Amino acid sequence: MCILALGAANVFFTSSADRTQNPYRLLLLQVVVDLVLLTFLLHFSGGIENPVYLAYIFHIIIAGILLSPRHAVLLTVLATLLFSGMALAEAVDLIPHSFVALFPHGDADHPSHAAHDPLFVVSRILSLVFVLAFTAFFTIQLREQLRQAERSILQAGKMAAIGELAGGVAHEINNPIGIMSGKLRLLVEGAAPKGLPENVVAELKKIDAEAMRIARLTQALLSFSRPSIGKRTRGDFNKIISLTTDLIRDRLKESHIALEWKAADHLPPVAANPDEMKQVILNLVDNAIDAMPNGGTLSLTTLSQGGDVRMIVRDTGTG
Repeated sequence: MCILALGAANVFFTSSADRTQNPYRLLLLQVVVDLVLLTFLLHFSGGIENPVYLAYIFHIIIAGILLSPRHAVLLTVLATLLFSGMALAEAVDLIPHSFVALFPHGDADHPSHAAHDPLFVVSRILSLVFVLAFTAFFTIQLREQLRQAERSILQAGKMAAIGELAGGVAHEINNPIGIMSGKLRLLVEGAAPKGLPENVVAELKKIDAEAMRIARLTQALLSFSRPSIGKRTRGDFNKIISLTTDLIRDRLKESHIALEWKAADHLPPVAANPDEMKQVILNLVDNAIDAMPNGGTLSLTTLSQGGDVRMIVRDTGTG
């Protein structure tokens, strides 16, 4: 009857999974019902002498993988209480013990049940408690690590999509900026024959300089968005930092943060992936900006020590 009830319950829960609006609650209820019916099944088929009691472990594994850590712990406690309650109730004859010839039970004149042996009962309960506890702990930890890895993969996918979009935008901006800069230079070069005032020429040069700054920004963004993981080249680390700071100057200005950029002369070339280094620098700078909500000073310094290149990031924020 218990086996039939277990089968009927699982068929019901499985068929209801597609129709319910709260599958999580249905799964939680299914595990609870399975644990209760499993306890009844054990009671009628030998109690703690029946090795089927190990089925509790599978329920805890399922709970640890599919349910929240809190509910997984609560179900572990429930399984422990159900098994311990059944074992202790049989041991003190509060409920009858069903005889199953899986273990020696003495002879007909002197019958003895392992379920009535205090040492056997306590050891079986403690062993299951420890196994369930460790199973729940490691399953929850594994589930959390897998979910963290999944979140990292999703975030990496989002970043890749953003990088691709940023590269496309940068490329589209670069084309008109290049045309504008070229036209401005033609105007400046032809200013003297046309007799343009000096102040107009000076303003044209300023416009050209700002256009070139936008071109450098978009070029840095385009370079940063290009995937080149694993490709290392030897180059000037100061140049990498300079290209990266061009990306965040406006943000620093909006946050009222002054940038102190102290570049060491004659740095030895660094073998690194420029895009990955830019990402590292951006992460460090972002952390510094977050630590200075009311403004401050961000200091970037490079120096050479024993043939190695070192970058120091300092800020006047909290922490």
